[in-house]
Amino acid sequence: MIIDQKIAPNRAVFIIFLIALALRLLFILPKGNDIAPPLRDQNTYYALGRNIVENGYLGAPPEQDFGPYYEWREKNPPPMGAIPEIRQKMMDRWDAEKHYYGVVKWGAPSSFFEPLYPMLSAAMYWLFGDRLLFHRLMLAVMSSATCFFVFGIGRRLFNETTGYIAALICACYPYFIFYTVILMSETILIFFLAVSVYYFVRLRDEPSLIFAMLFGIALGLTFLTRSIVLGLIPVFILLLWLEGLKSRFVLSILALAAFVMTISPWIIRNYNLHGQFVLLSTRGGYNIWLRNNPFYYADELKALGYRVPQELLDNIKYREFLDYPQFPPETGEVERNKVITQEGIKYIKANPKLFAYLCWIRLRTLIGVKGTLAQGMIYNIVGYLSFGIIFPLALIAFFLQWKKWRDTVPLLLIFLYFIGVYTLTHDGIRYRLPADPYMIILAASLLPLIYHRLFKPKKA
Repeated sequence: MIIDQKIAPNRAVFIIFLIALALRLLFILPKGNDIAPPLRDQNTYYALGRNIVENGYLGAPPEQDFGPYYEWREKNPPPMGAIPEIRQKMMDRWDAEKHYYGVVKWGAPSSFFEPLYPMLSAAMYWLFGDRLLFHRLMLAVMSSATCFFVFGIGRRLFNETTGYIAALICACYPYFIFYTVILMSETILIFFLAVSVYYFVRLRDEPSLIFAMLFGIALGLTFLTRSIVLGLIPVFILLLWLEGLKSRFVLSILALAAFVMTISPWIIRNYNLHGQFVLLSTRGGYNIWLRNNPFYYADELKALGYRVPQELLDNIKYREFLDYPQFPPETGEVERNKVITQEGIKYIKANPKLFAYLCWIRLRTLIGVKGTLAQGMIYNIVGYLSFGIIFPLALIAFFLQWKKWRDTVPLLLIFLYFIGVYTLTHDGIRYRLPADPYMIILAASLLPLIYHRLFKPKKA
């Protein structure tokens, strides 16, 4: 039977989607409704979603000791000494002050967390309650659907074969499968960023109002998932302008307008809440403190196999910052974030060698295969056989196809953006994952290129 060529690509990609979904179901069904560590961020999203349903606002709930994650922790307390002393001290202090991370007041609306994933979490809680399997099914479907957009990007930038290979790799990619069990925002961010990049490519190649609007809306949803992607917007716009066509300049303005319209309800809400313009999350200061305090997350550094040299620890200047600033109860979260950010910058300037060393650690973990969530030889082997292969192949593909820079540079820039931003702010594989599909597409483009050069008949 001859397959109609017009429907074959769609049918093939749908099969890849089904493969992706089957693999994710095999991974999440045995887990069922059980809790999957780590607890902290998952418990946060659970609590935010439940709080939207029960109390009607996005923010920390009035009380913290409720829900399946709390119950699990009560039955499975961490071993003595597992949590660094300074972290336990800070958590006890924040609980006593009834402020989440020392910034967000319990029982009040907040701008500490971007709204999209908490709203999805709220929808799942409203529909299914504490049956976490259904929350995971939502992530499994979105993760599998990412394959459609990866295929589209690969086909348009390179060729159909590249699209198929990239989509199939994403379907089987261990990190993407793993994060359908972990109820955090990574899978959502990967999905909406892939949608954004797909419509960026469509807009670049086929300038039209509809693609400009879809690109802007997708970017807005990506921003509402993780506001740190804001810095990607000028990158996309510049790449459009490099095409040198007036129509793309006008359409990029329309895309920006669609982006602004998409995020405007959030911005208006923040202004009404704080009485001032708040675009980014108010957790920037906390992140600066967290990831530049080697005593606070010493357990994570140890799990990653790193130990900050004692010489750097002994010579830390401005040590009072390590104890986290204290505030009068009436101080709002925007002011708290501003103060912590300013003090954090002073601390970094006072300790450039320590900051550089921590950045080096973060860079190595971001482009590495060893995380803190899964330890052991099997996990390391899986990492080396996935990203450990994808990363060098992607770089080789980029340099071999330097004449196609118009198609390869956007993919590499997305990867470099995430690596660069998180080298300064966070460590861990999870922060790199949104950029992995674009290295996968680059790596996938290498295989048809090799086949073409080795087996294409030479002209007589």
